[in-house]
Amino acid sequence: FAQLNQYLRIVSVNSETKIIGDNAFEGCPILGIYDGYATIIGKRAFYFCQVLSGFPFSQVEEMDESAFQFSGIRDFRAGPKLKNISASCFADCYKLKSVDLGSVESIGHHSFDSCSFHTLTLPKTLTKIGNYAFQNCTYLENLVCLNREPPLICEKTFYGTTPNKIWVVDEKAANKYSAAKYWSDFKDNIQVLNIDELKKKVNELEKLDEK
Repeated sequence: FAQLNQYLRIVSVNSETKIIGDNAFEGCPILGIYDGYATIIGKRAFYFCQVLSGFPFSQVEEMDESAFQFSGIRDFRAGPKLKNISASCFADCYKLKSVDLGSVESIGHHSFDSCSFHTLTLPKTLTKIGNYAFQNCTYLENLVCLNREPPLICEKTFYGTTPNKIWVVDEKAANKYSAAKYWSDFKDNIQVLNIDELKKKVNELEKLDEK
């Protein structure tokens, strides 16, 4: 679509189209709607699609590096079969404010670099997060960690990002996170999860996002 990228606004595919290849819609500046489903999304498939605010992620099983980097995606909800967020997948998606990681097991380097969410829940399935994965996520206030065992992180996983509170499920988990490598840098921010307080805070942030 390289020759049509300046004019492509809507993509509609049949139900048999399950793979979106590498660079398929890269640099389509006014592509706003993708009507269809996919299980595999190739490298830089929607790179710099700045008008594309949504995508049907429910059936996606694999996303390659930089699949949506610099796109206009506002909401990401992982489908049940997606286990890995590849490197730079949503990097520089400045409008991305809502993320549901489903049952993801690993997050690659720079995956959510410079995104705008206020609250993020790391699922109990998550075991590994790459370097710079959440670099410069300056709006991140609440990080909820459902895994009682701290996921492996790198020295600069949260480079330029300091969550106000890191919520964990109980005192035992709090002790583990406070002692774990690199998590210990945030030990003063680690607290045991209080559902009522967290729900109140999330509601406040959602109202802020709507303004």
